Amino acid sequence: MTFYKPRIIISACLDMQQVRYNGSFVKDDFVLKLKNYCEFIPICPEISINLGVPRDRLILYKSNNEIRLFQTLTNKDLTDGMLRFSDNFLKNLNDFDGFLLKAKSPSCAIGNALVYKDKEAKVFHAKGRGIFGSEIIRNFPNYPIEDEGRLRDVNIKQNFLIKVFALANLRNSKSTMNNINKLMEFHRENKYLLMAFNQQKLKSMGTLIAKFKKDDNFEKIKEIYFNLFVSSLASYVNKGKYLNVLQHIYGYFSDKLNKNEKKYFISLTDKYINNIVDLRTLIEILKIWSLRFENKYILNQTFLNPYPDELG
Repeated sequence: MTFYKPRIIISACLDMQQVRYNGSFVKDDFVLKLKNYCEFIPICPEISINLGVPRDRLILYKSNNEIRLFQTLTNKDLTDGMLRFSDNFLKNLNDFDGFLLKAKSPSCAIGNALVYKDKEAKVFHAKGRGIFGSEIIRNFPNYPIEDEGRLRDVNIKQNFLIKVFALANLRNSKSTMNNINKLMEFHRENKYLLMAFNQQKLKSMGTLIAKFKKDDNFEKIKEIYFNLFVSSLASYVNKGKYLNVLQHIYGYFSDKLNKNEKKYFISLTDKYINNIVDLRTLIEILKIWSLRFENKYILNQTFLNPYPDELG
């Protein structure tokens, strides 16, 4: 199966650029592998506000209910400059599918940066978001946003990969989706993936297509559909939601299977819930049955082929 390459905004240090405060970079095995299947758009917000390499340490501290970005050795408050850069960068951003940011960074962190009570960074307050990371989340709440540390969790990694490849598929389909029939086909192929993320949004998209009339403005309908698609992926899919979709697809074959095959599949779902087998194992079983019973509708479901197998 051919996959469109997701375009991912990534912290430049994760792309092995020597832009960290001490002139180093971050080598992460999964990020290196991911680069073979994605287009990385690297950015270092600290370099972008004219801080050099190497540079003095930056910290976050809380002042009057605000999180401030501060350079202790130079006694400089860099918050406003970082906010201006973030605004200019993000408002001009288009044609992308997600963000992969540096964990614990005072600029890029999405939740685990150290925040202090004082400028001297002597008294710990809490963990929080970096200034740039916070602005990304505020401006693009429906897009996949992760850091390299969180992607070590298998379920979080799967969610991230499914989302960025689904959005890449959506983005690349825009130019060829020029009539309602093509939109219907796209929706049909993504039905079970969307069901896993948000059944209510799936229903809304189906209703939007079903109510389309010949004289309606198709481009407007397409725009509404695309916005619903993106917002549907904002949810986190847990095992229960995946299992619901697996059981729906299993329903296409259950009356054709013998007693032992049914028993085996049910046992695998129990093992999946108990972390003995992974999601891909169950998906492969359903693929085999789709081929065996020549069910093209199920074979064409993106849920069964959400991203390249090599990414795990």
